[in-house]
Amino acid sequence: GWSNGAAMAVQYGLNTPNIAAAAVYSAPDPYRDIHDSCAQEPNPPYLTPFKILYNQCDIAGICTTGKAFINDLVTRYPKLTAKFTVTNALQLSTVSPPMCTDFPFLCSTILLGGLNHARWPVFLNQEFFDFLKDYTSE
Repeated sequence: GWSNGAAMAVQYGLNTPNIAAAAVYSAPDPYRDIHDSCAQEPNPPYLTPFKILYNQCDIAGICTTGKAFINDLVTRYPKLTAKFTVTNALQLSTVSPPMCTDFPFLCSTILLGGLNHARWPVFLNQEFFDFLKDYTSE
């Protein structure tokens, strides 16, 4: 999944039985928006492992809100495997430690943040496959 579809995939995985894992790209928090006056509290019945890859500089603060979403879930459900990974602007590798960059003019608008958000990190596909393989039974 990607963007809002990625948020749906994470939410589906956490609320549906027999989902092995989810690995998605650039997902916003599926339970609350950055300016949400009616935010929902996550209460997943299943602790499906998931990994979300974010752009270090992404549109509308998605990296920052995504990090907060994952931290909130892991705090509530310590047994949940939730991986927060971040790629740099070139999308060739992940950043360690994973950190978001928040330059409002560049990242929150269509300039750099929008361009980063609109392209799939093809050079990191193997990271998605490896994560999914770790949670798939033979």
